[in-house]
Parts: sequence; structure tokens; C-alpha cells
Amino acid sequence: MEWLGNITEIRGAEVKSVAVDVDNDITTVQWFMDYSHAEWGSKTYNQVAVQEWEGYKIVSETFYYGS
Repeated sequence: MEWLGNITEIRGAEVKSVAVDVDNDITTVQWFMDYSHAEWGSKTYNQVAVQEWEGYKIVSETFYYGS
């Protein structure tokens, strides 16, 4: 949560797409993010989160970043 606490401005955040693999309990979420961070400055990028689920809980999440 340290990352979130250092956000000083959010200019945009949008889910662009979601894919679900029901057989393997995996989802992917493509995000667009545009924000300012106290330590990193202005950031604008696309991110993909790959989430592994057990029941209704995410048990593992990996992030991939691009511009």
C-alpha cells in the first residue's frame, strides 16, 4: 500500500480489457494509468495484471508494464 499512499494525482485509470480462463482460474486485466507519484513523478503507461484465483480470492498477481 506504500505505492498507493504516494499517489498525489490521478489523471486517468481505465480497464481496457479483461480475459478469463475459467478452467485454470486465471484472469488478465489490461489497464491504462496516468498519475503523479511523490517519488517517481508523472507516470503514464499500460499495465497487464495476471491474476491466479482460488475460490473468490486472488492468491497470486504478476504485473507487466509497457508504455
